[in-house]
Amino acid sequence: MSVARSADYRRMTSAVLRWAAWYTRGIDRQATNDRLDELTSDLYEHVVWAESAGLKPTEVARSIRRRRLRGVLDDLRWRRAQLREARTNDPLTFSLGRNDAVALAIVFAVGLAVVIFGAFTLTRLLSYLGRTGDTAVTTLSGALALSALLSTVGLVALGWKRTRFIGALALVIAQAAVVQFGFSSLLYGSSSVNAYMYNSELWPLPKYALAGALALLFAAATLWWWPSRKPARTRLAEAAHQGDRS
Repeated sequence: MSVARSADYRRMTSAVLRWAAWYTRGIDRQATNDRLDELTSDLYEHVVWAESAGLKPTEVARSIRRRRLRGVLDDLRWRRAQLREARTNDPLTFSLGRNDAVALAIVFAVGLAVVIFGAFTLTRLLSYLGRTGDTAVTTLSGALALSALLSTVGLVALGWKRTRFIGALALVIAQAAVVQFGFSSLLYGSSSVNAYMYNSELWPLPKYALAGALALLFAAATLWWWPSRKPARTRLAEAAHQGDRS
């Protein structure tokens, strides 16, 4: 079996290409393609040399691994240089890309808090159901479980650009249900919370304020990531370039 068809070589080249895909993320497409073409050509030349030298697949894989480890700093320096160049040549697009990353971090963190709150209140409600056998909370626990599941699905969908708007939209719906059913579940199993909710006329206000704020956040994120024929960031960048030319 040739070196190029061996499992060791394929496994190592896959690792190299995954690393390349990671450190070229968010970089200009042309620069990324040039970098990947250079890397692919280098791997091909390496395997041709290895086969002519009579090296074993395991030896080739080890040599590629060593080269990859030695080149990590160079790869990171290349990425830093590309980002610096992008920031200098096209500051608007760079700024919008950075804002998108910040928005994703905020939405993900808040969405994670919604999931944690839903899981916490569901756990308390199921514990109460197990202790008392009160079937009156069965419907509430089911609704809370579905809401927490929907919020989890929305959180996972944020991980891909193409489904990011779906995740934000799911969180718009899920957070309202989680807040509503979560606050209702606090009535069970906690006498202090129960007494406060029944004796205070203002207790619904925090619930509605929280649900409203979360709805605005996730709705804004949905609009920001909503797909169109041409991304909003591209349209803004083109408008800026046209303004510069005029």
